[in-house]
Amino acid sequence: TIQYCLDMTTRNGIAQDSRSIVNLVSDECESDQNAIIDDEIIQVIDDNGSIHHADITSLYNSVGDDETYRQIRKVIESEFVDEIIPTEKALIETVVRPRKDGGEQYFPGDWVEILGNGLNWRLEMVSRVLKLAPDDYDWVNEKNNEKPPEWKYFYHTKETRMLEADRIRSPKEGLRKVFGSRPWVWQQWAMLKLEHKLRFQVGHQDDFVNFDNLKYVKELWHLWLNTPANEEFRKLYKDERIGDAGRIELVEHIMAPFDQIDEITRVGHDDWNFAGDPNISLYTYWGLFGSGFILPIAVLILQLTIPYLLVEAIIDTEIECKEFDDVASQMKVLIFVYYLIKVCPDTALSFYDSAGDADTVYSRINSLREALYRNDTDSFIQKLGYRFDFYANTTYECILYMLNMYILYQTNDPFEILLNAVALEFLVNMDEAIALSNWWDPKKRWIMAGVIEIVIQRKLRLRDLASVEKFSRHFGISEAVVLAACDNDPNLFRNPKVAKCDEIDTNFMTQSETVDHYFLHVAKEMNNRAAIKEYARPPVHFSSFFIDKYCRRGVFDKYQAFKTWSRWDALLCAAPVPVLDHIFFTNKEENDTIRSDISANAGYFSKGGFFPQPESPIISKVTEFANYLPTRNGGKSYKNRWIDKILFVSYFRTLHTAIEDRDLIRFLFQMVDGIIEWISYLSQGLFPFVIIFFIAAVFYNGSCDL
Repeated sequence: TIQYCLDMTTRNGIAQDSRSIVNLVSDECESDQNAIIDDEIIQVIDDNGSIHHADITSLYNSVGDDETYRQIRKVIESEFVDEIIPTEKALIETVVRPRKDGGEQYFPGDWVEILGNGLNWRLEMVSRVLKLAPDDYDWVNEKNNEKPPEWKYFYHTKETRMLEADRIRSPKEGLRKVFGSRPWVWQQWAMLKLEHKLRFQVGHQDDFVNFDNLKYVKELWHLWLNTPANEEFRKLYKDERIGDAGRIELVEHIMAPFDQIDEITRVGHDDWNFAGDPNISLYTYWGLFGSGFILPIAVLILQLTIPYLLVEAIIDTEIECKEFDDVASQMKVLIFVYYLIKVCPDTALSFYDSAGDADTVYSRINSLREALYRNDTDSFIQKLGYRFDFYANTTYECILYMLNMYILYQTNDPFEILLNAVALEFLVNMDEAIALSNWWDPKKRWIMAGVIEIVIQRKLRLRDLASVEKFSRHFGISEAVVLAACDNDPNLFRNPKVAKCDEIDTNFMTQSETVDHYFLHVAKEMNNRAAIKEYARPPVHFSSFFIDKYCRRGVFDKYQAFKTWSRWDALLCAAPVPVLDHIFFTNKEENDTIRSDISANAGYFSKGGFFPQPESPIISKVTEFANYLPTRNGGKSYKNRWIDKILFVSYFRTLHTAIEDRDLIRFLFQMVDGIIEWISYLSQGLFPFVIIFFIAAVFYNGSCDL
């Protein structure tokens, strides 16, 4: 029986798992080593590829030996390290490391980007890989002795545990080091092409819900990859040193935003179940579309006016002081205690949800919106909607409950106390209640389209696309080449006149787009309205009343001025291609190995762009690695954010950025917004203490003026 239990433990991966992975540090090595426990044998692989073996049984029998404890301490230190700094070599190794079908995709020591609840990718190192059998796998059945289970792999990092493979990808920094910046130029172009293709038209094959966007963008990828002008990149892409693993990692990375759009439109996807989240409000729609704000403003006026009138009425009323032993005082205490044990945690959770760190649909939407707001890539009307949405679920809730406690404290009638407490819930949830009404967005098509637009808006680097200097710096293409492609236009891709001409030029269309173009041309000649409706995209605007729909361009028609396909055609294959010989070398065993002096041989991708010239290497600071945010990992993000807001750290940083950009309007807006945001975070922190104060006041004064 004991032996059976030991076998079961081993087979379930709890102790001596046949492929469990831990980290060990050997005396012969200077850095963390990858250790693979395989049938009671530990294989310690050092940086030079040498393998050291240790027998698990010997290790078990030597428990109590000083050497054993020393090795165990080193295992713990290597896995639970305080701070780890990535290197360029380690990032590239993660990209080109061969993978096994059905096996683990990443290994301890690999630097990967993990997707947090806030939909932000951050760079972390894998510290352990676990594999678990399916829950329904029958370990007792003898037929399964020769049939291993279909293992499911999970990954640990410093801050995150049990990550599934779909939340991990190779680092952008390593991919750009190997492949250069061309794929990311293509990604910008493909985003515009997709936005140009999508429609908000029920029943049409190109309607955003029905349209297969992944199929479309993959066709665009293969067309671009195989175009004659892209031969240099195609040779690099198919190079054996990169391997299938590197190619797959690149495509998955580039297709990530398109995969996200596909998930949003996929019915039944848990991450985007819009109907199941009651926190989506009228202000959420306003913040997404930048239009449809008439009804939200009307609701906002109601939410502000009603509490004001109640407080004014209480102030003008003479209150008769009573002792605590009356029913009204006891009712107040019960309601305040309810606020303490129910409302206080709810408001804290609502605050966390609004900050974009929770695992909910509403929080994911706020995370997407927060990225636009932080980068100042949203319109002014979008900003207003987003901030009203944030404050309605943070500042407004806390202050409203505080005002209501004051009103309840000044009320002596038990029934009025109860009615006021219930009425408050109506005020707090008014904006969400209307958004849940059947007449507002019954099938959630509008909210779905709005989130897709935000994904596109977040991914497009509009400032770079409208500036020769910024585009050249970010994508590593010389300014002379960029200027020649855009006819010396300083606005680069943003040119409405050129876009209007290119829109009807069949040289920049796919075969299906060309066919639709000719059908539309003939339909217009025939004046066939039904046919025109089929082949021409109808303009669609989100609005609560007809007046506010013209504040912004229609749905999936926001970036018409950037669709200068002739200029894109000239620059899609213009970015330099890295020289792999500057990254790899052949060792004595005739194996391709990544150079340890990679920075000096291949340059570095930083804020200045990708520079493959070996004669002018650029050595960067580790903090310049893409998505490397060591101070905002995992659960610390919200805590650090709260401290930054309270101490005005982020406030002054934001104002400083606005000053550097010489944006007066942005400076003034964020100066006011930052103060209100500070009040939000402060009120959230003070809320439980205010409740305790009112409870104490009732016990001390009964029902009387404060």
